[in-house]
Amino acid sequence: MVYQIVMPSIRTDHLIRFRVQLYDVFSDLDRRGIVLSIWEKRLKESCLYYCESVKNKYDVTVRNYLGEAIADFICDCHEPEIILDILRAEHKQFSRLEYQQILNNTIRLLESSVWEYAKTIYRDRREKVAKQVAQYLSQHDTFDMNGFIRFRMKTYRQTISMCVKEAINEYRVSQEYQLFITRLRAFILEQEPKTSLIHLFHPFGQYLQIYSQDGVPIMEEDIYDESTKPLSHEDRIVSTLLHVVPSKIILHTRFQTENFIRTLIQVFAERIEVCSGCQVCEPHTHSIGDRS
Repeated sequence: MVYQIVMPSIRTDHLIRFRVQLYDVFSDLDRRGIVLSIWEKRLKESCLYYCESVKNKYDVTVRNYLGEAIADFICDCHEPEIILDILRAEHKQFSRLEYQQILNNTIRLLESSVWEYAKTIYRDRREKVAKQVAQYLSQHDTFDMNGFIRFRMKTYRQTISMCVKEAINEYRVSQEYQLFITRLRAFILEQEPKTSLIHLFHPFGQYLQIYSQDGVPIMEEDIYDESTKPLSHEDRIVSTLLHVVPSKIILHTRFQTENFIRTLIQVFAERIEVCSGCQVCEPHTHSIGDRS
């Protein structure tokens, strides 16, 4: 059986990439004792790749390998273009730089997310596409790459479109977060310090604790009255620090990658110093649950 794969010759890098993937198929099949002949023919606007299985009994295996190679090529080379096409057609409000950021978010979600659309888990889409291609090759000996992507992958494109929307939501949340950080930083820079030094302790598995320079706990109850709207612990910590406006904060923590800790470091920037272990913080940053 001879399979003909038609590729547009506009992108030389795509042709090289696809040729490498075909020869990977050739090598994998050869290790299994299956002989596959591959040759190509260059035309003015396209490149034809021919794959011939010497023995028909191996056709199913060959189709499966070709399906995987074509699926990887579509996801690796065409997917970014599909994402950008969707953004330009359906989300015209973003700038070119924002398109690139959303594109990166979308690709990351596609490769790592367990979310799904139309029973297609994002990160399993390669397997779905591979099966679709192999099924197509079982009924046709000619495979047109552009035609297949455009006319036979509607569910795939809908899956990508849904993931793009999730990436946009993630981007907007990130933008709102950065705006929040920027406004807080601007507010802090405008304030005259009321306190020279504050210690912020972060015990393992517990809430953060605020102490004055003299080692006296700063009680949140001293700042809020009963009529104050209930706040989360993290909001109360930030509000307390904004209230006392320290010149310097020493943050005693071993967990700098936690989201709230990273937020504090961004907000207070040059005013905050991170301590990962000292005599002052030893009694505060350890707990029964600390195994380090």
